[in-house]
Amino acid sequence: MPEVILDRISKTIQKKKILDDVSLKIDEGSFVCLLGPAGGGKTTLLKIIAGLEVPSAGAVYFGPENVTGLEPYKRDVSMVFQDFALYPHMSVFKNLASPLTAKKLSKPEIERKVGEVARFLKIDRFLDRKINQLSGGEMQRVAIGRALTKEAQIVLFDEIFVNLDYKLREEMRVEFKALVDELNITTIFSSPDPEDALSLADKIAVVREGQILQYGPRDAVYQYPVDVFTAQYCGYPEMNLVDCTVVKNGGELQIDAESFQIPLPRETLAREITPGSYILGVRPEQIRIMEERQENGVVIPGQMVLTEVIGSDTIVHIDVGRHTIQSFVPGIYRTITDKPVYLNFDTKAMYLFERETGAFVARGT
Repeated sequence: MPEVILDRISKTIQKKKILDDVSLKIDEGSFVCLLGPAGGGKTTLLKIIAGLEVPSAGAVYFGPENVTGLEPYKRDVSMVFQDFALYPHMSVFKNLASPLTAKKLSKPEIERKVGEVARFLKIDRFLDRKINQLSGGEMQRVAIGRALTKEAQIVLFDEIFVNLDYKLREEMRVEFKALVDELNITTIFSSPDPEDALSLADKIAVVREGQILQYGPRDAVYQYPVDVFTAQYCGYPEMNLVDCTVVKNGGELQIDAESFQIPLPRETLAREITPGSYILGVRPEQIRIMEERQENGVVIPGQMVLTEVIGSDTIVHIDVGRHTIQSFVPGIYRTITDKPVYLNFDTKAMYLFERETGAFVARGT
């Protein structure tokens, strides 16, 4: 299976730039997630890889071969669309068999391959059903199965979890990850949901307004975001962001966020900080809520205003002056106390970004 190389890809449609000088190298056998909001160019990028769209500039390589002008049916690529693009008038069997019928394989060979894929995806008992008789999860398996029967070396998935309900998405993530790991094929998956990227992908490419903001291993993108957009988007709940200034106070630097002040210990930051305007970032899962004041790390008094129970965890919203900060805590907490609480986190959990550009400046080490 080849590596996929996108070399300075641009795409303009009706004078609107959809992709802008995108370069990306996807290793053979890897699982890459294109993560970003709707309208950022993710689907267009997949279609260019599949040959369904032609770039306005740049080139696509599969290994050393330039495939930019190669017809889709010659690329050995399968693509599963957001709406699954199944044939509603056909049975599950005929949907799975359609790529093989197009190849003019013999009937016994088609039956053998469809049977193998159907058993693998646990949809063999649905083979005689029409598509409109299936649930959303079952239709998704059929769409994946049709891509697999083609036996392509590269499989593209375009936001295939978006139309599924929350519970089914959780179940399908587990099944999908196991499936991809077992097949060991080059997989490129687009999603607007950071949970998809963080739970599934080997590498993440953050896509926004037609550009790749950051590309790298999943944990590296999460731990070392290049800018404030990536930091906030790549995480759930989103990173807390607070406008602040770094000032000198008695010869020492401190973060002044109006509602609270934090001494800035130089030994915990990755690089020298100078006075100026910044954005302070702390991820919700790094913030502990204490009923009594403790002196370890950063301690900020606040008032609980809202709790959101998410499964077996809770997002707690705390007002700190004019700021509202979220803490993601294990367990179910529905009671909002009238007493003050204290937010506690280590200085190593802090990020600083430039206020004007949003670029990463430093983080705790």
